[in-house]
Amino acid sequence: MARIKALIFLSIFFLFSSLIDASRVPGTRRSLLPNEGPVNEATANTNGTATNKTPINGTPANTNGTAANEGSVNGTAANANGTATNKIPINGTPTNANGTAANANRTAPNEGSVNGISANANGTAINKSPINGTATNANGTATNDDHVNGTAANANEGSVNGNAANANGTTIHKSPVNETPANANGTVTNKSPINGTAANANETTTNEGSVNGTVTNKNPVNGTTTDANGTATNDGHVNGTAANANGTTTNMSPVNGTAANEGPENETPANANGTVTNEGPTIFDVTKYGALADDKTDNIVAFRAAWGEACKNSTTQAKVLIPEGTFRAGQTMFAGPCNSPKPIIVEVMGTVKATTDVSEYPSPEWFTFYDIDGLLFTGKGVFDGQGPHFWPFNDCRQTKENCVSLPSALKLQKVNNSIVTDITSLNSMQFHFHVTRSSNLSFFNLNITAPGNSPNTDGMHISSSDRINVSSSVIGTGDDCISIGHSNSLIYITNITCGPGHGISIGSLGKRPEEKTVDGVTVTNCTFTKTTNGARIKTWIGTTPDQEATNIVYEDLIMNGVQNPIIIDQSYGSKKSRAPSNSVWKISDVHFRNIRGTTVSNVAVSLQCSTINPCEGIEVANVDLAYSGRPQNTTFVSSCLNAKAVFGGKLNPPAC
Repeated sequence: MARIKALIFLSIFFLFSSLIDASRVPGTRRSLLPNEGPVNEATANTNGTATNKTPINGTPANTNGTAANEGSVNGTAANANGTATNKIPINGTPTNANGTAANANRTAPNEGSVNGISANANGTAINKSPINGTATNANGTATNDDHVNGTAANANEGSVNGNAANANGTTIHKSPVNETPANANGTVTNKSPINGTAANANETTTNEGSVNGTVTNKNPVNGTTTDANGTATNDGHVNGTAANANGTTTNMSPVNGTAANEGPENETPANANGTVTNEGPTIFDVTKYGALADDKTDNIVAFRAAWGEACKNSTTQAKVLIPEGTFRAGQTMFAGPCNSPKPIIVEVMGTVKATTDVSEYPSPEWFTFYDIDGLLFTGKGVFDGQGPHFWPFNDCRQTKENCVSLPSALKLQKVNNSIVTDITSLNSMQFHFHVTRSSNLSFFNLNITAPGNSPNTDGMHISSSDRINVSSSVIGTGDDCISIGHSNSLIYITNITCGPGHGISIGSLGKRPEEKTVDGVTVTNCTFTKTTNGARIKTWIGTTPDQEATNIVYEDLIMNGVQNPIIIDQSYGSKKSRAPSNSVWKISDVHFRNIRGTTVSNVAVSLQCSTINPCEGIEVANVDLAYSGRPQNTTFVSSCLNAKAVFGGKLNPPAC
């Protein structure tokens, strides 16, 4: 056994000896742990030095035993001379073949580095496409053709941040985004910056497409713009002050700022000569025509003069302005037809008070708009009719001596295609608004006020008109909040707050023989508070045969303590209002729907129709009213006379 072990030992010894000798003979095949493509651990070449042309982890080296790798990823890589180098490193500092972190001239070069400082062959920092850090060109001046962050310039049509400069060391950039750019002569310039101050080569501000800062542009958005000569100009400017090439303010389509425009929306516009202009509107201020806001001078002459100039002589859209202050005025008419472009505007910002001498009103109106197609009557002002001075002359129910036909405050006669909004009418002599012989009018945001005991102060009376819309208004008066008289069609009333007053009424009808049919009235989404009536239709006894009130809807109404929430009265004007009626007016196709709230009358639904012409097609549906009057134990009922009515849905009080 000992002999066998000795033989094995000697065999192993001679084997290692032969391997060592073979390694010293050129061309002899390797036999020591070589690997040209290992992944982990240290590998070696035929000389026993660690090497790997494509390692992943660990330190590789070339055939001379120095660490080298043309494609290493982590750690320090070097070339064949043992100096650290890499043409395409990712992290760390690369060097050339001489062991310096540089190119062949020992300057730090890299055509594609990402982090760190790189340089060109002359030792100046350079990089044609760095991402971060400072790059320069071959002359030591900052440069970068495609730079993103850091300080860069020349020769760069696409830098984003930092100061840019050209090869001569002057700041330049044809299309920077932030900071101040300049051209090759060191003057500030940029044809299309986004932020910052841009200018042309002559140091005058210019830019064909700038957005913010002081620039020039035919189509800028913000800031003051100028042309190449340094004068403010812009054909299509939106914010700021715009001007033409002569330095005068102008703009054909501005929105904000001072500009000229055929149709501006804000501020005062001007034309190319620097004079204020705009075809819509030219302002005719009544004070320029002699009106005095002293609460005593009668200003009717000044009012008429301003209106006449605006309506008859203006070639641009016109606005008659009654500014802030208190102006007295007697009977006044603004008459058309107008020659100015539509609509002509009357804007009341102050208070207009009626003069109080009844003899100064030979006809029954105070302020009349007559024969106008296209009127905008608006403002935040007040028309004060000073009713308490007039109402004693209209006590017709008590005495014939004091029974004078008083003027309506605001009358619209033969007015078409017009709007009335934001007007307050206070204490009218008689009707607040009287609309007659007119078509296609819209009234909204009105505030109409008079005491509950003031005589005949209807909030609005409509007659002989069609397509009249009244909405979103507050009305409290001594008579009907709105009354729809004869010869009307297509009347639409919505979102009215009514009270005090007599409700929203159709009628009275049939008092005069010339009256014609009412066809198409809708009253919806209204609230009545402590009014004598809610939804009412009223006709006189006798007269006017073959006429009717038809196609009528009252729906979605709220009653708060109303005396007569739903009422048809065809004995209006009779001392015995509940007596059988011989009214010849026909009432048909009437709908009372979705009405709720409280009433102080035990007869919440009263349909009192004509004996000779009974009501037809009456619908009462979903009426839910609670009795809140006294005494509490009174029977709560509906009352019907000569009415062909259909009741449905929830009903309180019960049907007739």
